[in-house]
Amino acid sequence: MAKAVLYAAKESAGFSAHFDAYCNFIFQLKGKKKWKLAENFNTVNPLQHYELIEAPHLPEPLKSYWNGDFPDENLSNGRELILDTGSFLFLPRGCWHSTSSSEETIALNFTFGQPAWLDLILIELRNRLIQKDEWRELVNIDLLDENERKKAEEKLKSMINNLPNDFKGISVGDILARKKDDLDVYQSTQLVVRQLMSIKDGF
Repeated sequence: MAKAVLYAAKESAGFSAHFDAYCNFIFQLKGKKKWKLAENFNTVNPLQHYELIEAPHLPEPLKSYWNGDFPDENLSNGRELILDTGSFLFLPRGCWHSTSSSEETIALNFTFGQPAWLDLILIELRNRLIQKDEWRELVNIDLLDENERKKAEEKLKSMINNLPNDFKGISVGDILARKKDDLDVYQSTQLVVRQLMSIKDGF
């Protein structure tokens, strides 16, 4: 789940304050770039990228574990540093940061996404439930009359109550084995694009 990204910027270019859901290794290849770094007191172990310009809006998943007020756009409580040609910076997941430059710059970023335990357990649970016919049924409850809707709700209640049996026997080995699954959304997106291109070529 690693990617290499080359950033080439002209004068007065950069990124506004944000944090990532993955770690970065940054190599400054040309020019000087100013970084502002600030500790993230709002989230612990964030699972998604977030731009401060989106504030006060928060995506629902992120809102569920967000704490405190938003930092200011300048990250005034943070630390400022300059990456010069040949400099290296490690940026951990979740660290607030922004960049700017007053000259032409080139930087090479290696980003490494890692699954959270939540990712692995959800994959294992889905792969167990997908074997059950009832969990693969379509959710058409809004199209049912009152009696049929009640029957559907009772069936769902029974399915929920049976979950402990469905998940019985999950082991540490089962969860760790899911590290081999495709967890990178960017790679998955690229795969879909390649498939569409091959279909187009086929026609």
